[in-house]
Amino acid sequence: MATATLTASPVTVPAAGPTTALALTNVLYEKRDVIAYVTVNRPKVLNALNGSTWQDLQTAFEDAQNDPTVGGVI
Repeated sequence: MATATLTASPVTVPAAGPTTALALTNVLYEKRDVIAYVTVNRPKVLNALNGSTWQDLQTAFEDAQNDPTVGGVI
């Protein structure tokens, strides 16, 4: 009976590429590991949503959707 010898192969982990900061006025957006964190940041108006905030949210979610390293959004 023949015996197979297994050897470990090196694992390649993609390096984090350069990040381009999004120009968001009313939303904080951060990626850590495979999670993107989106936070409305308008404390003076108790985080009320206006057109600009909706646009910032859309931009952040589209960026997370288009980033293959992001596995989820909080």
